[in-house]
Amino acid sequence: SKGRQANVFPPVQIIIAQKTQLRTDLDEAFSNDKDMPSVFTVITGPSRTADIEKTLIMGAHGPKELHVVIIDKG
Repeated sequence: SKGRQANVFPPVQIIIAQKTQLRTDLDEAFSNDKDMPSVFTVITGPSRTADIEKTLIMGAHGPKELHVVIIDKG
């Protein structure tokens, strides 16, 4: 069972996050697991792949566009 894991990403992904939810790296993100949500996403950027003729394809395994809206309640 994969639970709530998405196995297909939409071509355009929009993320709305509070500034307090952002982490600088994976070590910081996983250092305090008591505050870990039940679902989270790690974004590394668009995938790059090429076929046998070396034709480069961007975003083959994820969204082709990513938009992030950061809310600062400060």
